[in-house]
Amino acid sequence: MLPGSLFVVEDTGSEPQQVLADGQPDKVQVTLADGSQLVLEEPAVSGDTLSGLDDGTPVHIPLANVSSIAVKGTDGAKTGLLVFGVVVVAAAVILVGAYGAGSCSSC
Repeated sequence: MLPGSLFVVEDTGSEPQQVLADGQPDKVQVTLADGSQLVLEEPAVSGDTLSGLDDGTPVHIPLANVSSIAVKGTDGAKTGLLVFGVVVVAAAVILVGAYGAGSCSSC
């Protein structure tokens, strides 16, 4: 997993059924009405209940208790910076290897 990969935490205003139908994610971060959060694997909505696995334990949450739901995504800015950093380091290594090795005649 890339370091830029994270839960895009935003209250989409969508119902959990819609969030799950849009992309069928394998994990979701759920914020409950009391402010607590958990990550559900294999999330599904059946009737008025959100179900999934929390650390391997089956969990069933009434939709009325769900404040927001977020899906795992990629932060484009962080991923872009990571790629840029890797390219800069690779270029520096190539330049040092090509020009730096023969530049010290007394070493």
